[in-house]
Order: sequence, then structure tokens, then C-alpha cells
Amino acid sequence: MKRPLSAILALLLASCAAPPHAPPPPPGPVAAIISPLEGVWREVTNEGAPVAGIRIWTFRDGAITITDDDETFAGAFTADTAGEPNALDMRFEGYPVNRAIFSVEGDMLTVKVLDTSEERATSFGIEPGYISIVCTRIGEAGAP
Repeated sequence: MKRPLSAILALLLASCAAPPHAPPPPPGPVAAIISPLEGVWREVTNEGAPVAGIRIWTFRDGAITITDDDETFAGAFTADTAGEPNALDMRFEGYPVNRAIFSVEGDMLTVKVLDTSEERATSFGIEPGYISIVCTRIGEAGAP
């Protein structure tokens, strides 16, 4: 039995089409980096010197909390990985936006910022006035 050419062509085209329930595309760069950024981090060095006391950084659902011994600073953050290096904006009430850069490698977070300034660092190299902070992950974003 001979099939019409149009039926064969329709069958061929249908076999090349994407499946009807194709999985969504992978998340963009911001979603990919925010997931590893979010969590609970302990600051271990500040400008290369060990941190005295306990300083904890928590990134969760766009909120940031920095606890330094008995004092807590709460605010909001956004991360942008479209450029190089990754950008991190932190907003605390009563302070200018801190425009930082950051890198997450495994369980290590590096942040470089000019305290209470809207100027963003351009690299992780030495720049006068900028502070380099290294933290280690101590908990996941959903942990208390």
C-alpha cells in the first residue's frame, strides 16, 4: 500500500519536533549563582587577618543578616552574575548601598567591598580602601 507523500512528510516532521512536555531550560546565570550564595557563612578573615569573635553572614530569599558578636545588621541583597566579576548589592537601613563583588568556590565565599560606598570594586586585586572578606559555609539557606 502506497502512502501519500504528505503523510510521510508529516510523520518525519513530527519525529524531529521537541517532545510535547520538554523540560524547561536551565536557570540563567543569576539563579545559578544565588543558590550557592544563599546560606549561612562564618567570616574567617577580614583583610587577610583572622576575625576576632564570631561574625555570621546569612543570605536567604533576598535578605541578608550580619551578626557580629551581640550586634545584628539586617537588610536586603541582590546578586548579578551577568558581568565579570559577580556583583553583590547589600542594602542596610540608614546606610548607602554597599556595591560589592563576590566569588563562591565550593564552601568559600569571597566578598570585596568599599564600606558604605556605592563604588564597586573592579577586580579581586588590591585597590586602596577596599575590604576583602573570606567566609566559609556553615549552613544551608533553609537552616535556622
